[in-house]
Amino acid sequence: MHRRTFLQLAAAAAVPLPFEQALSIPAHDRHGSIDDVEHVIFLMQENRSFDHYFGTLRGVRGFADPHPARLPSGRSVFHQPAGAGVVLPFRPDVRDLGKAFLPDPPHGWNDTHAAWNGGRYDGWVPNKGVTTMTHHARKDLPYQYALADAFTVCDAYHCSMLSSTRPNRLFLMTGSVVIPIKALVMNALSLTAAFGAMVWIFQDGHLAGFGTTTSGHVNAAFPPLIFCIAFGLSMDYEVFVLSRIREEWTKSGRTLAENERAVAVGLARTGRIVTAAATLMAIVFLAISASGVSSMRMLGVGLTITVLVDAFVIRIILVPAAMRLMGRANWWAPAPLARLHARWGLTEGADIERIPTVSQTAAPVDGSEFDAQRTGEQNLVALRRP
Repeated sequence: MHRRTFLQLAAAAAVPLPFEQALSIPAHDRHGSIDDVEHVIFLMQENRSFDHYFGTLRGVRGFADPHPARLPSGRSVFHQPAGAGVVLPFRPDVRDLGKAFLPDPPHGWNDTHAAWNGGRYDGWVPNKGVTTMTHHARKDLPYQYALADAFTVCDAYHCSMLSSTRPNRLFLMTGSVVIPIKALVMNALSLTAAFGAMVWIFQDGHLAGFGTTTSGHVNAAFPPLIFCIAFGLSMDYEVFVLSRIREEWTKSGRTLAENERAVAVGLARTGRIVTAAATLMAIVFLAISASGVSSMRMLGVGLTITVLVDAFVIRIILVPAAMRLMGRANWWAPAPLARLHARWGLTEGADIERIPTVSQTAAPVDGSEFDAQRTGEQNLVALRRP
């Protein structure tokens, strides 16, 4: 599916057509098989697993899966150990559960691999908390269940890597496992520069703390806050640049020279926008650093340095230099993942002229789905049924 078409459809989805109107469109069933499917929607489900939403839906591999993964004890994977007992999937006794806030379970590298436990799948509760065993029902999510009834929900989903959100999203977009790792390394560089400057200025007292009292330490609450804000901005800049580079790469001959051209064109087309956006954010953060409160000044200075280093050093110099040196290796992925992305990943192909429609709905009762990885980042494939 063309990336720009996807964005247009996503914007149009804000005002969806009634399901009755969509279902009234005649089915596009020239072959009567999977070959009729032209439109594939990927839902990157963050911080929740498939069965958290649809574990009780009939016809999917959920809590009633007849062939679930087995724990070393021989019991179903849904019997998760917790101390001397087990925790089964449960619906929290909360009023208006569909509108309630449920804390998202941890979804980083360490906790996810600990939950996986070398393929034993018996560490969910100790590493991700009891929330990982909760689920919603039809009455909590009527809109989502209406979508599931109107469309074919495919439960053969996967996680690109047992890690956090960004690497999985970048793989879906690029088809590479190298670029997500490079993105994390580059983001770490700009954050390291900011944290080092904070220590040098506000902890060690150089530049007299920009006029504030030197405390001899860094407020422990601010590095995590700066990390969250700056990491988000840095990754947004990264995705913006990479999307344009990827677009040039996919329509090229995919040679070493074409890689260099894709990097150059992508940077030329996005560089001004990224630097302008970063400059605007830096001005805002500089205003925060004008505060007379030392902690707020530290926050403003840290964010300003991070944004400027990321936009004017990382994105403009280091990212293109690294991608040029790595050549075609930028787009490498293991063979199984490469085949998966070639079949289902986001591409820069021709626009879709006609979207197949629905001819049959799923039964609105309850059944289930199996959470193979139980990671915070799942790739759910939903096919529009012809």
